[in-house]
Amino acid sequence: MSAALLLAVSATAQQQTTIFNTDRKGLTASSITAGMAASMKKTDLRFYQHHSQEGQMTKTSRKADAALPTEMITTQPAGKLYKNMYRSSSTYAVLGPYLATVETDGMVNDLVVGEDGNYYFNNPYSGLITGTWIKAEKGTGYTLTMKLPQLIFNTTYKGTPTNMYAWKLKRVVKQDEDGEYEDFVKDEDSQEIKFVWRNDSLIKIDDAMLDLGLGDGSWTGFGEVSLAMAELNDKTVAPAHPENAETFSMLYHETPTQTDRKILNLVFEDNSIYMKGFYKNMPDAWIKGTVDGAKTVFKKQYLGVDRKLLTHSYFAPITIDSIYHDEGSASFERYLVDSLVFDNATGGRRFKTDSAFVVMQDTKP
Repeated sequence: MSAALLLAVSATAQQQTTIFNTDRKGLTASSITAGMAASMKKTDLRFYQHHSQEGQMTKTSRKADAALPTEMITTQPAGKLYKNMYRSSSTYAVLGPYLATVETDGMVNDLVVGEDGNYYFNNPYSGLITGTWIKAEKGTGYTLTMKLPQLIFNTTYKGTPTNMYAWKLKRVVKQDEDGEYEDFVKDEDSQEIKFVWRNDSLIKIDDAMLDLGLGDGSWTGFGEVSLAMAELNDKTVAPAHPENAETFSMLYHETPTQTDRKILNLVFEDNSIYMKGFYKNMPDAWIKGTVDGAKTVFKKQYLGVDRKLLTHSYFAPITIDSIYHDEGSASFERYLVDSLVFDNATGGRRFKTDSAFVVMQDTKP
């Protein structure tokens, strides 16, 4: 994604990832968040064979515990709100016939320290936007206890309304005619998961899995192994006088053979150049470059919250290396670099760079 003439840079957003099996669990694509793929460079997939059972939802739903909770928390609880906390987690997901653990970083969560003494955070699963809140009760010292099950999500499967609950599940090895496979089952010994709230940070402190299950505890394909969230101190930038913005045309290369054009807004203030319009998910996000003679230097910087992906997003300069394989194909590797530099040696309002950048969803180099 290299740049060409006239502020020609390219921004690449994360692609949406749908991780579900509609025949098995009845979830819809609109329920799945692209944030599962938010950590562009850091995603670590470790695959395990997973045997799904057709019709499992219909069979197991009939065995649900009659004492299950019936109320979902769908509105923000009263209390002190910690908005747009930065979340990292290790989560399970079903990818076709496989079970994968995915490391996610840069997700967005809201957390409330409730007036009732309880603690709440929304969208407890990295790969699913539930629009609901989960509760943990204050324990001893900094410890919180999440008592399960809790009603988190509902959907319709083959015309039947189906509730899904937060459960504490444990990982087991099962056997069928094809051999051993791994699955998750309800922990019959305990349905409590421990967290710590300290220094405005929430951390899941045990290795229990916070999973999404049906009424009998059978797993639906979403689960959190580790989970941590904290306030983010990174700040966005903006010009003092955005009304002075000038319109520029950006010619850039999305691929080595594909040339595209975008319209940008630039503001020239003192020794800085501000630019917006380069990332379609966040058209009002600004970046700031420092003018150094005939060059303008842009470093990695925070853009704010991408509301489409529900992630914290960063402008990040990169370099791209071409890798040529023996069979004649080629691939590209991207590496973060310190800065992206535009050359304005010809003067006027024409800028050029052969470098590139991406929009990424984590803070790590």
